[in-house]
Amino acid sequence: MRIVLLVLVLVILGAAGYAYYKDPAGCQKLGSDVAADTTAIVGTIKPPYLTPTPVVPATPPAPATPPPPTTYPMGYVATPQAAVPAPAPVATSAAPAPVVPPTLPGNFTDYDQALAAARKSNVPMLILFTGSDWCPYCQKLEQEVLSTSDFTKYTASHFVFLTVDDLRNSPVSDDQKARVAQLEQKFKINAFPTLMIVGTDETEKGRQEGYNPGSGPAAVIGQLDQIAAK
Repeated sequence: MRIVLLVLVLVILGAAGYAYYKDPAGCQKLGSDVAADTTAIVGTIKPPYLTPTPVVPATPPAPATPPPPTTYPMGYVATPQAAVPAPAPVATSAAPAPVVPPTLPGNFTDYDQALAAARKSNVPMLILFTGSDWCPYCQKLEQEVLSTSDFTKYTASHFVFLTVDDLRNSPVSDDQKARVAQLEQKFKINAFPTLMIVGTDETEKGRQEGYNPGSGPAAVIGQLDQIAAK
C-alpha cells in the first residue's frame, strides 16, 4: 500500500511539473486542487495496523444434552432410573422362650393330700419311705441327693413328692405312727430308704431300694426315669 501511494504521488508531481511548465498560472490552481484531493484520498486510507479488530462476544456453551436412551431388541428401551434406596433392615423375631416344665405341688407328708394333688395334676406320686433319725443310708440319700437342686427340679416337674418318715428316736404321736405303719404294710416296705413311683390309681410302677453312698443325684434320677418309662 505504501508503494502504491508513493507511485501515485510521483505521478501527480510529474504531471504537475509538466503542466506548470506549460501553464504556470493554471498549475498553481491545479496544484491547490490536487493537494486537497490527495489529502482527502490519503485520509480515507488507513494502514491495517490502525484498523481496530472487531470484538466478537463469546458464545455461551450449549446446555448438556442427556444421553439418548438405550434401545434393545423387541422395542425395549432402557432409561436411566433414579437410585432406589436400600430396604430398611427387617427386625428379626425374638428367640422363643425356653420351655419351662410345670412346677407341681410341693412336698407332702400326708398320703391322702398327695394322692388328691397327683390326680388333679394327672401325674404319678414319688413316695420316699425313710427313717431320718436312725437310718444312715437314709441320711446319706438326703444329704447327697434329696437336698440337691438337680433332684428337687426333677421331682418338681415329674411327680407329686410324698415323704413317709418312720421316726424311731423322735417323739411321734400314736396317730402318726399308725398311719406310717399302715402305708408300709400297704406297699410292703422291707428296706430303707425306698423310692417308689405310684400312679394316680394307687398302682405301683416300680421301686428303688437302698442307696449306695456317693452315687449322687444323676444315678438316682436315671433309675427313676427307667421306672417311669415302663
